[in-house]
Amino acid sequence: MLDDYHSEGEETSDSDSSTETNVVTSDDELEMPLERKVLYCSRTHSQLTQFAGEVKCTAYASQLRLVPLASRRQLCINPQVAQLSSLSRVNDACLDLLKAKKGGCVYYSDEAGRRCMRDHILAKVQDIEEVVSLGKKLCVCPYYAARKAIKSAQMVLLPYQLLFHKPSREWLGIDVKDNIVVIDEAHNLIDAINNIHSVELNLAQLERARFQLGHYLDTYSRRLNPKNIVYIKQILFIVDALRTTLTSPPPVAPSDCELKSVAASLNGLKPVNKAKPAVLLLTINDFIFSAKIDNYNVFKLERYFERSKIAFKVSGFHEKVTPSATAPPGEVSTDDDLVGRHRPALGQVESFLLALSNADRNGRVLVTYNAETPQASSLRFLLLNPEAHFRDVIEQAKAVVLAGGTLQPMSSLRAQLLSGAATHTVHQLSCGHVIPPSNVVVVPLARGPSGLPLDFTYASRSSPDVIAELGRTLTNLCRIVPDGVVCFFPSYKYEDAVVSAWEQTGVTNSIAARKKIFVEPKDTTAVDVVLRQYKSCIKHSFSNKPGTPAGALLCAVVGGKMSEGINFSDGLARCVVVVGMPYPNPQDPVLVEKMCFLETLSRGSGTAHYEELCMKAVNQSIGRAIRHAQDYAVIVLIDRRYGRSSTLSKLPTWLTGAITKVGGGDRAGSDGGLTFGPAFSAVARFFQGKRAQQEAAEHARAVKHSTKSYHKL
Repeated sequence: MLDDYHSEGEETSDSDSSTETNVVTSDDELEMPLERKVLYCSRTHSQLTQFAGEVKCTAYASQLRLVPLASRRQLCINPQVAQLSSLSRVNDACLDLLKAKKGGCVYYSDEAGRRCMRDHILAKVQDIEEVVSLGKKLCVCPYYAARKAIKSAQMVLLPYQLLFHKPSREWLGIDVKDNIVVIDEAHNLIDAINNIHSVELNLAQLERARFQLGHYLDTYSRRLNPKNIVYIKQILFIVDALRTTLTSPPPVAPSDCELKSVAASLNGLKPVNKAKPAVLLLTINDFIFSAKIDNYNVFKLERYFERSKIAFKVSGFHEKVTPSATAPPGEVSTDDDLVGRHRPALGQVESFLLALSNADRNGRVLVTYNAETPQASSLRFLLLNPEAHFRDVIEQAKAVVLAGGTLQPMSSLRAQLLSGAATHTVHQLSCGHVIPPSNVVVVPLARGPSGLPLDFTYASRSSPDVIAELGRTLTNLCRIVPDGVVCFFPSYKYEDAVVSAWEQTGVTNSIAARKKIFVEPKDTTAVDVVLRQYKSCIKHSFSNKPGTPAGALLCAVVGGKMSEGINFSDGLARCVVVVGMPYPNPQDPVLVEKMCFLETLSRGSGTAHYEELCMKAVNQSIGRAIRHAQDYAVIVLIDRRYGRSSTLSKLPTWLTGAITKVGGGDRAGSDGGLTFGPAFSAVARFFQGKRAQQEAAEHARAVKHSTKSYHKL
């Protein structure tokens, strides 16, 4: 059947028909016998590096064969390839060098060198950076040497993408069957799987794919066999149909069409946004019919893409001619355009068609029409059911461990990933924190110093009175909290509005009298600078005399860069403040469709998902403090809604016993929560107690030191 996918007389040098599989040699006879592996995966390479460092500290390090995996972007040491700006460009350049008959990659060509480096990798525990350094030292490709070491490894470290994208997993030779899978930072797992299998295809990419594939067909029409030509023409027809879909927007929805009409039904065309750009939401089947591509077998076309490597061939053909010859008519070339065109547009079409092969209930297609910038109009496949791609891991693995410090609440995780698993096979273990209960206090605050309710619902949070009351609350907290205070806002927009209002009313001056104010910037490149300045301010404030400004206040954003992956240990966060409840936008059509899908699984699970999105974000922000066994901090939740028992129950279990109790005279309305007086007193007592403990410890150390000095005399 493979003959259907190849061209008659098509040469490798012209069409890039060779694949990476053909150039990778094997020395299976030298491999160690297969044994059960632990596949440890996390979200980022830095987290995998940190884990490798912890493994080195164990007694097993000297006898453990561990292999860290990463993409070519992290592991390539060829200067010509490593300097490229995107992962797709790195991949293409690497494969081009492997197929080159002359002047290929010098780091790959030595098969004996790869075997030698494989043995070096397996000889001792190393992280990604150390493997790269080893490759440079041996002048051997770390990417392919690490791949070669997988079969003999006992533990494999890899990012989410390589485990949950089945083609990548199979390509690397990672076998889940009968192995143990450990997934760290599992609170990110649902979003990670959804993102991995969601695909966006814009009009510019479709036009580029149409032009390149048409040019390829014109060039090789006499050398392609008839069946190959039929498949290519089918792809061209589908690309044209998708272009038509994006260039022919439907009539404007009736004025009474509201979002609730979308939530009422999961079938058919769903106009959800009358504003420009217009957005339409369709089921997979409805999209296929509306685009008029229902007569084509998507599964057969996907097999053709996979076996013929047509996207790779067209990409290679495109690279061998001048950009001006392969650019669609009227497209102006710029450096940025060339970078964008280097990404294989036909490969993106392939990914989109593969996404359409999902079951109808498992996904939706979001069609966005941009009247101002037509080239930005797009088709986006949204995965609604991550379990569809997680199930094969569950079914094949010997055991799967989902680990994380902020997995609670758990109901949404179980509903979306483990609904098909037998109840007796799912075990939940929740451990306490390493700190003693006396090292943390949780204060749900319902009223401010003047008695005004702290209502941060969307309708009330912009009130000048509420913003002023928040300023008075933080000013008072900064007077009694030592060192650093980290205050999380629900969004960048609200953070800017609050800080701007404080500057106009003089609140910033009141806070600055005690603590210097820092604000998390939207620009991610500036975040590290602000963090360094904040940490430096905290460090130099330790020596300040009583009564002078000491410490700093850092205004951050829930879901921002500072809310995850940053450790605010010790004095960097003696108090974490969360302002309001960061619920996602209820008008987001993607969120609405996700909630509707969950409702089909279990009544009420859609609403529960909406609540849990909020509380997971809160828990993630809270987790920035308390980073070791001797650490301590106060958690202040500023919003009257935090007084509800249903909300407090969604906090991590290690915090539930630390919640400041609401006494009969302290109740602030039906939602509960503390008034400012009792809350302020609880925070003051906490830090007075810690100060007394520190003074006692310092006195004990002084006595011990003087005793030793006396004995020496």
